[in-house]
Amino acid sequence: VYSLALAFVSKYKAKLRLNQQIFGKWVILFFATLLMSCSENPKTPLSEKETFEITVYALGETMDDISFEPEQIEAPAGKLLQVKLINKSTAIGMFHNIVFYTFGEGQKVGFNSIASGQSKNYIPNLPEVISGSKMVEMGDSKTIEFPAPAVGQYNYSCTFPGHYSKMTGV
Repeated sequence: VYSLALAFVSKYKAKLRLNQQIFGKWVILFFATLLMSCSENPKTPLSEKETFEITVYALGETMDDISFEPEQIEAPAGKLLQVKLINKSTAIGMFHNIVFYTFGEGQKVGFNSIASGQSKNYIPNLPEVISGSKMVEMGDSKTIEFPAPAVGQYNYSCTFPGHYSKMTGV
């Protein structure tokens, strides 16, 4: 970098016909700009960036009253999202997960989740799926981390069979 800068300065000093004082200030400004542009590492791993934490509660004791709280989440793009799902249900067999996916693709994700099966936590292998948690038992919690997608709207649902239509958020 130094030899490149020196070659640049040598080449343009004569062409610009600057006096020594102006030229010296220009060189200082050039190197200050160069140092500032090199000081921030654009390849900083996502884990070193600020983490945005979200807690979502799975509520309800029957199929009629299951839901997520909150039903709407806002998160900044480009951050590492840390989503904690807490299953507040106490009814036996009331398992939940949380799956984030492309906005408006819930029917496709919900339908394909059944075919994915229990061994895959009912998370379908689709390009629309951004991330998903393992199944959470009654009274338990799980946390997932993933990079926030680009600015836009996305959905999340519980993809346990029969839950998709009642447990969906934006």
